[in-house]
Amino acid sequence: MDYLALIMQIALGLMLLLSAMLKLLSLGSLLDIMNLLRLTPNKLNKLIAVLLVCTELVTGSLVLFGFLARLAAIVGSLLFVGFIGLHSYALVRKIDMTCGCHGKWMSTRLGKAGLVQNSIYLIYAIPIIIWSTQPSLSLLNAISVQQFFTLILLPALLLLVISICTTVYSFERPTK
Repeated sequence: MDYLALIMQIALGLMLLLSAMLKLLSLGSLLDIMNLLRLTPNKLNKLIAVLLVCTELVTGSLVLFGFLARLAAIVGSLLFVGFIGLHSYALVRKIDMTCGCHGKWMSTRLGKAGLVQNSIYLIYAIPIIIWSTQPSLSLLNAISVQQFFTLILLPALLLLVISICTTVYSFERPTK
């Protein structure tokens, strides 16, 4: 089970780091979306956006490198639950706009696509919380080059495909 947790650690860590970096590069877009949603006071949105990006950077780094991985996966799970709540809110309120989940480069619509995406991320966090017992890099010392590429490329490719699918096909019917 250590290898399952390792695969999930690498994939989830990379996804969180990528998401944080893309948000950081388009912080203005994220702020615009937060201001449009009006869930928090506009005066706090800049602070919340910076804290969100920092939390994703720290959580992604800790998960990827396996230091405090369980705790970081729990924090990541809380983020994903919050994002699921945001997407559910948008679905119920019929809000049709981009979520800013991955900055302006990989745009997912608020609603079903974001629910699916964040539910999958949450599922990725579960094995880390349950089975992660050591830093992921120490497990890499005991595997072959072929296993290494399988462990790195497979989860990264899976998350990329999931992100592209939820971006391209937002599970929403086009509005006219």
